Amino acid sequence: MRIAEARVERRLLRYHSPITTAHGTIADRWMVLLTLVDEDGNIGVGEAAPLAGFTPETVEAAESALRRWAADQTDGGDHPASVTAGAAIDSALLDLAARIAGTTVHRL
Repeated sequence: MRIAEARVERRLLRYHSPITTAHGTIADRWMVLLTLVDEDGNIGVGEAAPLAGFTPETVEAAESALRRWAADQTDGGDHPASVTAGAAIDSALLDLAARIAGTTVHRL
């Protein structure tokens, strides 16, 4: 499988019902969506969703790491040090592999 395109988009997730924790109430949060497209047009999707106060990373850091990784894909870029960006990449690659195989990620 060869990645032909890697798209990175920041999106706002709105919760159907706000979540209340000891840190306060969360009604929405930002995340970064990674979409990978292979040379045959197959698509795999992953997300980086760090949450302030719960994870050491920020959405901005995850987005920056994913954008750098996406730009390097024509040269086979390295996996980023960002934990949430790495999770997005792993998820997107697994999703892509599962779709190519005609199955689900948990059945790979």
